[in-house]
Amino acid sequence: SPTAYFAQFKLNTDAVGMVTASHNENGWTGIKMGIEKGLTHSPDEMNELKKIVLEKKFTKGKGTYKEIKGFKEIYIKIILKYK
Repeated sequence: SPTAYFAQFKLNTDAVGMVTASHNENGWTGIKMGIEKGLTHSPDEMNELKKIVLEKKFTKGKGTYKEIKGFKEIYIKIILKYK
């Protein structure tokens, strides 16, 4: 999770999605998604998203995919500065 939040700010993007094995209680595990920096969807928001997907009520749009090679190393280098 920390790497995903770091990436939001480092790459200047709002949306985030991550697969987790969280220590948090049920309802906050499995996948985290967010649309604003530093904030993830609550269980209610995730249920709303699930309903949209299951009912196939998508909006039309366009997106992109960009692989950032070596991002793990960028993250590690920066956090080690604060060790």
